[in-house]
Amino acid sequence: MQKLLLTISRIAVVTLTPVGAPYEFERVFSLNLDTKQVDTGRASRNAAKGLTAAEDNAWFDSPIMSRRHAKFSLPSLWGNVSIRSG
Repeated sequence: MQKLLLTISRIAVVTLTPVGAPYEFERVFSLNLDTKQVDTGRASRNAAKGLTAAEDNAWFDSPIMSRRHAKFSLPSLWGNVSIRSG
């Protein structure tokens, strides 16, 4: 007798498109069981801090954003993506 193992994979793909900031680029990242939360905020020029702006994260070179501006999270497998002030 064979057993069937079923794995459900829930992934939320988040795309952030800057408006009115020609020096910025679109950001795309995923939330899933392994990555349940992604921080967003002002990037740092100090690479050692790990806050470098890139296309696959939510760090922005913006002087008007706080360093820890907000958090994107996927609270459950069946829920929606939530955004909470950092």
